[in-house]
Amino acid sequence: MPHPLSGQNFFRAKNQQYSDYFMIGSGVLVFFLTLINGNVHLFSSAILLCILGGIGLARKNTPVLSFKDEHLELKLAPLAPKKFFRYNQITSVEQVSKKIIINILNEKPVKIYLNAFQKEQRQTVVDLLNSLNTQG
Repeated sequence: MPHPLSGQNFFRAKNQQYSDYFMIGSGVLVFFLTLINGNVHLFSSAILLCILGGIGLARKNTPVLSFKDEHLELKLAPLAPKKFFRYNQITSVEQVSKKIIINILNEKPVKIYLNAFQKEQRQTVVDLLNSLNTQG
């Protein structure tokens, strides 16, 4: 039987995409400076900045938080691995200031900052995660 919260996804805040654009722009700028100055050592930095920015933009449609049938799926950063938490392993969820702390059985607590989510989704995220306290 599917979990009542199954199928809900929450995406990262749009303002976090600005850093991706900044990395790509910086990479292009460093690339042109490399061409002008002839400093080959800067070329690898230009490529790295463009690649990291591109990865960030490619992941903009990847949810930060997903409720699945059996587990909660969390991906906080573009290069970070996905974390999976079974609902029956979540002991409690609490909100402290602008972050949510999920306590997992036999693991370190997971902190999720609310500014990672789109502004219009933040309260829904808090409400749904808090509902895990009553379902536990």
